[in-house]
Amino acid sequence: MTKTQTDQLTKVLTNKRPVDVGFDAKYTWTLKLAIGYIEREFNQAFSERGLSLLLHRLGFSYTKATAADPEEQQKFREKTAINF
Repeated sequence: MTKTQTDQLTKVLTNKRPVDVGFDAKYTWTLKLAIGYIEREFNQAFSERGLSLLLHRLGFSYTKATAADPEEQQKFREKTAINF
């Protein structure tokens, strides 16, 4: 990928939810969703491992979803809501 493409990918993964760019998933980016975005936007194919390595080089890290208190989740959503 070019520098412009990786910059765009970083911006999208950081600032948008999958649903904001046309995917059914509302909140969480996964490797599969990011691969779909890259294929659609840049016509390039990645394996999950390949994209994982690229994202690591771009400064992203893997996080695993955990069960949380519903009230805390709501506070988080309100605090981090993206207004466009």
